[in-house]
Amino acid sequence: MSSSPALGLRELELSLWESIGVNVQTRSTWYLEGRGDEASVLRQAGNMGAYVLVERMTWAAQENRRGLEVLVEGDPALRTSYTSSLVKGASEEATAWHNWLSSEQAHAVVSGFSLGGVRVFTPATSRDGEERPAKT
Repeated sequence: MSSSPALGLRELELSLWESIGVNVQTRSTWYLEGRGDEASVLRQAGNMGAYVLVERMTWAAQENRRGLEVLVEGDPALRTSYTSSLVKGASEEATAWHNWLSSEQAHAVVSGFSLGGVRVFTPATSRDGEERPAKT
């Protein structure tokens, strides 16, 4: 089962299938594309006993996971990245927000953020380019 609403997640899933030579568009006997937002697709998968690719935030936010469990995590192929870029003429507020997101303080906040005991985000690198250990 696929989750299509999250920007990039559908493309990631299709590229993973393609990398092993499977065209899911031709697999209608065992592959279904879920409809709705990620949370509703996760619930559909739970009701069906299906597999689903969802982002960690969606997983962590679910109170009733309907018997679903994480099978794969931590693989670099599954990593999604969020970036902040300033555009020419950015407002003072946008610049302040971007500068904060680039700070050590923001990295600590992002690293420490969790839902239901599940750490949701991990900053990829510090400003000096060194990998940051995840804080739990």
